[in-house]
Amino acid sequence: MNCNTTKKGDTESKDLQPSIESDLLEGKWQLIQMTNLNVDFSQYDSAIPILVINKDSMKISGNDGCNEILGDLVLSNEDSVQFKSIGRTKIGCNLNKDYDDQFRSSLESTASFRILNDVLTVFDINQNRLLDFKRINN
Repeated sequence: MNCNTTKKGDTESKDLQPSIESDLLEGKWQLIQMTNLNVDFSQYDSAIPILVINKDSMKISGNDGCNEILGDLVLSNEDSVQFKSIGRTKIGCNLNKDYDDQFRSSLESTASFRILNDVLTVFDINQNRLLDFKRINN
């Protein structure tokens, strides 16, 4: 969000402009790529990793390909996003353990995002690409 400081009497107030970009985050996203590697979805028992972003409640949910996840959404400006306090169920899966751990770790390392042609890409604080998702309906 862009902040414009204006004087009102002796006090300052900040006009927060709504972020069109962060409004596009709302919805359901399916993982298509993890850290520049193609994800082999045959590795997953029951689900392709899904991220559901709810701006109204400032929460995320979904699954990491094995376990259900949920957490908090933090937006601080128009292209800044963080996923905090990510919890998960603990279901035993025949999954390459690194995939679900890496997925959650990447979510927790997210600092910014870009949406282009219904593809959500998240980046770490150094602008390294972490995850790519495609928007899905449902």
